[in-house]
Amino acid sequence: MGIVQDIIDFFKTFKFSSTVYEYEQGLFLRKGATIETRLKRLKPDLEKKCETEERKEFERIGKQSFLHIVTDLPQAWAAYLSCCLPLTRPEFSDGFKRSFYSGLPLYKEHFSKILQHGWYWYIPIVDEIIKASTQEDVMDIKEITFQTTEDDPKESKTMMLSYNVRYKLINIYKAYMSVKDYETTVEDQALSMGKRSIRRMIRKVIKNDVENGGKDTIKYGMSFADCINPEKEEELERKIEKELRKVATEKWGIEIIDVYITDLAECRISKLAHSEHPSVKYRHNTPPLEEL
Repeated sequence: MGIVQDIIDFFKTFKFSSTVYEYEQGLFLRKGATIETRLKRLKPDLEKKCETEERKEFERIGKQSFLHIVTDLPQAWAAYLSCCLPLTRPEFSDGFKRSFYSGLPLYKEHFSKILQHGWYWYIPIVDEIIKASTQEDVMDIKEITFQTTEDDPKESKTMMLSYNVRYKLINIYKAYMSVKDYETTVEDQALSMGKRSIRRMIRKVIKNDVENGGKDTIKYGMSFADCINPEKEEELERKIEKELRKVATEKWGIEIIDVYITDLAECRISKLAHSEHPSVKYRHNTPPLEEL
């Protein structure tokens, strides 16, 4: 029975089609490289643009066709026959591809490396289709700890920040080609952007600071008063969102929909040390656990 199941599993790998659902995007890989495929549907404005450009190219081909020049055929017929007959196919202008079925020119906007939803045929082993969901998801960034910046360093407090990032995939090609694992990378980037944004918050501006030669002095960071101020909290949310969008949306194809803080509160950090670690050869006169 095991051999029979192995044979069944082996033949299951030889699929010749794949479905990209409406809530997904896909990539068509041939011999390991992403290839462009013809879009199954176009937006009305884009379809109109493609028709206009293809009509211009069709007219250009008709004017230059030897069938029109020699036999005095109408331009439309000369262009159509030139594109369809194997030995008379003309060179197209930049930005056009030849239709596999008719040989007619197709504008570049007809093609994309991102698969729309639909059913696609492919050759097993040679081809592969990768799919990813475009549904919204929420990422939980937990427990960023930082010290408040006070005028008196002795009054500094330890704060804990947690926030959620609402995001979705909008360009699977950028997401897969730019980073190794886009979800993990976005999470790491969101964490670092949170820490950076806290450091870059403007705490206060000292006008005509004598210690700075009469120039204005800007002090960065967040005080405890800032942490309990709703306006500052909202400013921090927008700052994290803006910094994250610069990289995630523009370079990785991940839309950052919203960033909202879930916790911003004072905390205390406790560390536990164990004296009977394997690296300790001798027993010390200390309790097994010691709160530092």
